[in-house]
Order: sequence, then C-alpha cells, then structure tokens
Amino acid sequence: MNIAGIHTTKPRTQRYVDAFVRGTPGPYKIYDFKTMQSLPEETLAFYGILAGSGEVYKWCEKEGKDFYFMDHGYFSNAHDAPHWLRVTKNGHTQTTLKNVPTDRYEKHFKRELKPWNKTGKDILFLPPTIAISNFLMPQTGLQRLYEHCQQSRIDLWTSEKSRTIPISPQTNMVQQ
Repeated sequence: MNIAGIHTTKPRTQRYVDAFVRGTPGPYKIYDFKTMQSLPEETLAFYGILAGSGEVYKWCEKEGKDFYFMDHGYFSNAHDAPHWLRVTKNGHTQTTLKNVPTDRYEKHFKRELKPWNKTGKDILFLPPTIAISNFLMPQTGLQRLYEHCQQSRIDLWTSEKSRTIPISPQTNMVQQ
C-alpha cells in the first residue's frame, strides 16, 4: 500500500502531512488539492477539515477510498511542542475503545476523570466549533438534539465559553 499526502491552502499543516508520508513505505508523493481532478490511486493522508481537506475527506468517503485523517490531539494543540496529533483511518475521531498502554497519557496528559453521572436530568452541551459543526453535524443535527431533550424532559444547558445554541423564545426551536 502506497500512501500519498494532500497539501491544501494551509502551509502550517503541510509539515505534518509531509512527515507522515515520509514515514511510510513507498515513494514520497504529495498532491495539491487545488489541482486535483480526481482522487489519486494511493491511500491518502491529509490534515484538518479547513482549506480543502474537508472536501477531500468527503470525497474519499463518497468513493469508498481509504485515507488517514490528522488533526489536533484530544488534549493538546498540535502546533505546540511536542506536536501530538490525532491520526485516524477512514474517520474523524477514534470511535472504538482499545486496551493500550497508558504510559504516554500518564506522562503527558494525566487528568482526573470523574465517573459518568447517569442520574441527573440535565445535560451540559458543549457545541463544537462552527467549522466542525458544519462539517459533521449540520444545524439539523442540533435541532434533533434539542427536540429529543424537549421530549425527554431533559434540560439542555450550554457553556458561555463555547458557542451557544440560539433558541427562539417564540417557537422553542433552534434558530437557523
């Protein structure tokens, strides 16, 4: 399997794509998103969802093409040393639990995790950024979440530090 990288219009993230491709077997090959007419034959690697990468992601999904997606790690910003990245195959985030050594987590990211609270009737909803919301969960997804909470008599709270969900006081619906 040969892996090729995709460069988009964000030079800051190209170094991660370059390093990933150089670390794989096979020839070093990078494609420029702006000039692509079709998906290359190689398995692709790209970073983020902005500046064209999101389009490549959806294009790969549509055509059933294998890809490696890179973005900020769960606990740190990839642009700050030591440059931890989240790398997933054919997806945006890790969606399965794996039993792996915890040494890197313990050394670099250790945080106290509290037990899951399943007894409350409130949900604190921390909406994603507008970019990721538009990419993964369009406004209709937020609307469905709000409607489910209404039907289940669950109070939905948002954080002032994150983007709030605009609820219309007249209709009790998420405003577009």
